Amino acid sequence: MPEPDAGRAQGLLAEWDAADHLLEQAVVCPECKLVQVEFPQITRKFLMPALGGLLFKMHIAEKEFYCHNCHHTWPLSVKVDPELDLFNWPVKHGASNVSEARH
Repeated sequence: MPEPDAGRAQGLLAEWDAADHLLEQAVVCPECKLVQVEFPQITRKFLMPALGGLLFKMHIAEKEFYCHNCHHTWPLSVKVDPELDLFNWPVKHGASNVSEARH
């Protein structure tokens, strides 16, 4: 797409999004805030999609989004470490305390 048309298209997208919230559910790059995002981050050449799909299924590689504009990659989901107690055991919220049950 020629550069003047690209700028006009981005302007129209911004205008339509402001009016109708068209891009509310779109995946947007967290760095440059553009929607030129590809998922997953594998090339579209002959063998790579099949190999990538196999690696993703076997959990050897993690799926990531890739921004064509700024080349930033980020994971599909963010892993949050569980809250740990004094003994580094995961804290179970909502579970009754054993000492409270005895009283």
